[in-house]
Amino acid sequence: MARIERGEKNIKLQTLEKLALGLEVSPYTILLFNEISNPEQHFRNDELLKILNGRLINRSETEIKMVLKVVDEILKALDN
Repeated sequence: MARIERGEKNIKLQTLEKLALGLEVSPYTILLFNEISNPEQHFRNDELLKILNGRLINRSETEIKMVLKVVDEILKALDN
């Protein structure tokens, strides 16, 4: 593990997937770790997004699109 962290050893995609599962984050998050300015906040956001995804996973495409429109409007209001 230390050799991977120091960049001395590359890992296989299977190993990346196992690490992500163990850390309960996406493989994408692991790959972007050095690019993330606030990793703790990113991981909290990742957890919240998992909760949101869990609530939407069994919804129809139409319902998900409706939620997406509402979220877009909320984000527009927050950005103004």
